Amino acid sequence: MPMKLRKLQETATLEAGATIPRAFSYKTAFFIFVACLVGFGGLVYLGIHLMTMNLITTTDCEAVPLVEMDLVAHGEGKIVSMRVSYGDAVKEGQELFEIQPRADSADKARLDELWADVMVVLADAERRYEDALARRDVSQAEVDGEKSILKSKKKEVSLINRGKERELKEAELRQDRAAAYFAVAENNYNNAKEYYEGENRLITLDKFLAAREEHDIRKLERDFAEKQVGIYEQALEDAKAEGDARIEAQQEQINKAKSILKVREDERATVEKEYEESLKAVEDYGSAAGTDARADAEGAGRQAGTRVEKAILILKHFKKEKGFGVYRAPFSGKVGWMQCNEGDPVEADDFLMKLFKSDGMEIEARLAQSFAGRLAKGQKVDVKIRTKEKDIHIKGRVEAITNQFYTLRPNVRERVRIENPTAEMNLVVVRISLEGKEKEILYPGDPVTVTIHTSE
Repeated sequence: MPMKLRKLQETATLEAGATIPRAFSYKTAFFIFVACLVGFGGLVYLGIHLMTMNLITTTDCEAVPLVEMDLVAHGEGKIVSMRVSYGDAVKEGQELFEIQPRADSADKARLDELWADVMVVLADAERRYEDALARRDVSQAEVDGEKSILKSKKKEVSLINRGKERELKEAELRQDRAAAYFAVAENNYNNAKEYYEGENRLITLDKFLAAREEHDIRKLERDFAEKQVGIYEQALEDAKAEGDARIEAQQEQINKAKSILKVREDERATVEKEYEESLKAVEDYGSAAGTDARADAEGAGRQAGTRVEKAILILKHFKKEKGFGVYRAPFSGKVGWMQCNEGDPVEADDFLMKLFKSDGMEIEARLAQSFAGRLAKGQKVDVKIRTKEKDIHIKGRVEAITNQFYTLRPNVRERVRIENPTAEMNLVVVRISLEGKEKEILYPGDPVTVTIHTSE
C-alpha cells in the first residue's frame, strides 16, 4: 500500500475515536496459566478426596472357608494308596486314601483270618447249593421216570383192552352163529313134530327124535355162546377198570414224585438265593474299597442275612474299629493342606489332610477400629486376587463386623485382656461373602486386596 494512502487511513481512524492496541504481555499470560493449573489441581484433589473418602482399601485380609474338615487316621497302620493331591477338586464320596495294617502286625494276621472265615463260609454255601441242585436233578429224573412208566402202562392197558375187545367180538360172532343154527334147528324140530304128530304121520319116530336132539343141541350151543359173550363183556370191563386203576396209581406216583421235586426245587431256590447273596456280598466287599472307615459298617442297621454276610459284618466291624479301609470325602470341595504321602506309617489321630468347600469361601479382613463407624452390613466390596496372568476382581458384600478381641477363644481372651489390652485387639474383623464362580479359585489363606464401598 502506498505510504500516503496509509497515513490517510490512520488519520481517519483517529478521527473516528479508535485506539491503537498495546503490545502482548507474556508475564501476565504466565500468571493466568499458573492460576488455572492450581485451580484444576485443586478440583482434581477435591474429586479424588470425595471419591476416596467413600472407600476403604486394605491388604490385611485373607480367604477363609466356611466349611472345612481335618481328616485324621483312626488307627495305627500304613497309607497304602494316596489318590488325591493338594488342590484337587473332589466329589462327595470320592476316594481319598487307604489305610491298611502293616504286613508284620497282629492286625494284619487277624484281617487275614477273618477273610479266610468269609471264604470258608462262601465255599460251604457253594457246596450246599451244588448239593441242592443235584437233589433237584435226581427228583426231576424220578418224575421223568414215573412219567415214562405211566406211558408204558397206558400202552400196556390199551393192548390188554384191545385183546379183550377182540375176544368179545369173536364171542359175539359165535353167539350170532349159534343163534342162527338154533333157529334152523328149531324150525326143523317144529316141522318134524308137525309131521310126526299129524294124522298122516309123514316121518318116522327116528327122524322126529333126531330133529328134537338137534334142536336141543343147538339150544345148548346158543345158550353157551350167550354166556361166553357175557363173560367176555365182564372181562373187558374188568380189564378197563384194572387199567384205569393202574394208570391212576401211576399218576399218584407221578404226583408224589412231583411233590418231592417241588420241595427240592424250593430248597434249591432258597440255597441258590443264599449263595448268590453271599457271592454278591463278597463281590461288593471286594469292590467296596470305598467303604469309609469312619462310617458304620454296611448292614449294621439291619440283621445280616446269610452266614457270609455275618462273617463280612464281623470283618467290617474289625476294620472300622481299627480304622482300616478307604477314606472318602465327606463333602464336595478341594484338598487343602496335606501332611501324608503314600507309604507313610500313621498312628491313631494323626492329621492327614484338610478338606474345604470351595463354593463356600469368604474373605476375612482386619481394619482399624476407627473405620468401624463407616462400616455396615450389606455394603458392596471389591475383592482383587493377584494371579500370574492377571488380576481377578470378585464382587462381595459385608456380612458381619466383629471386634477381633471377641473372635478369640475365651482362655486366650482372658490372657489378652491382662497382657495386651490395647494393641491389635482394637482391630475389627469384617467377614465378606463372595459372589460368582470365580471365588472357587481361592484357597484358605490366600492374600487378597479388599475395597469396601462405604457409600453404598
